[in-house]
Amino acid sequence: MTRLFCVAVALLTLGATARAQEPAAAAGRCATPDTIVFRGAKRTSDATLRSESGLAPGAMNYRTLDRAIKALYALGQFEDVQAVCELSPDGKVAQLVFTLRERPLLGAVDVTGTDRLSRNDVRDRVDLLVGRPLDPAQVARAVQRIDSLYQAEGYYLARVKPETTVVNGDVALDPLQTCTDSTGGPLRGSQSCLVKTYSSPTGMTVNGSIYWAADPFDNGRTAHLVMTDLNLAWNEGKNKANTAGTVVGNELGGQTFLPGIYQNAALGLKVGGVARLDAQQNANAIFIFKVDSSFSDSGILTNRSRIDLVNGAQARNVWFVVGLDATNCVEHHHPLPRGDLVLL
Repeated sequence: MTRLFCVAVALLTLGATARAQEPAAAAGRCATPDTIVFRGAKRTSDATLRSESGLAPGAMNYRTLDRAIKALYALGQFEDVQAVCELSPDGKVAQLVFTLRERPLLGAVDVTGTDRLSRNDVRDRVDLLVGRPLDPAQVARAVQRIDSLYQAEGYYLARVKPETTVVNGDVALDPLQTCTDSTGGPLRGSQSCLVKTYSSPTGMTVNGSIYWAADPFDNGRTAHLVMTDLNLAWNEGKNKANTAGTVVGNELGGQTFLPGIYQNAALGLKVGGVARLDAQQNANAIFIFKVDSSFSDSGILTNRSRIDLVNGAQARNVWFVVGLDATNCVEHHHPLPRGDLVLL
């Protein structure tokens, strides 16, 4: 389809701003789109987007489009909203497409370096909600509140800084070809990290290489091989015969597990829960937990869950083969979800 990029003030004058080779009728068609499409929203339903935007196919002007864009931003879910008009090859059908880029979800909040004040007092000044979209304005307000606390106690030279994110190891992206660094702090926007070597003084640093589908380094071969290996590992784990039955109560916390292959419909690790994997002095002992649906670790920053490896158990021999999504913040296992993986 022919793509005509438009902004609110240009909706009705698209013929004057489009490329010269576009037909003059394009402006009229884009002013009366036949359909409205939303792309890029994974956490917000299409029905919600349509309701909040207040748009419907048919005649519209730049004011209605401007209000729709502001309404979508007001949801607090998106860091970028782009409006695009797409025409069919014959120019007779137009659809208004909103391309949305979601804000990253906040995985955890921690406070370090509180030598002079109580860590809890400082932490109380941070009212960011874990699991919610990260709002740079809220981060800036949290920094200001902490700074005011230090000044009230007479520490005028104290420095408050949102910490950067460091990824140790290589990163493979396949089949998607997108990489966005949203860790640059409240005063800096997101930026692309789709380069082989990436480091930002105010954002994320990758101590390794980034590979993606069709990259210019090896035409995506590394990224494809990694994804192929992950699929093979998932299928191999899923097809292994059960040898240890099910985890009692679908709950890992408070239990000790011997080597074997376990299978549950769903599995969890409660807040502050501790699971022990006992290798019985066999460093080659294998632990596989097969989960038909989702695996969720409910640990939080102030009361983390964990898996203890005892009597020779090795992290490299612990696997979770998950049918749907895995949400976890424990370190001693390899999660292989078929759906989304959220690391807190």
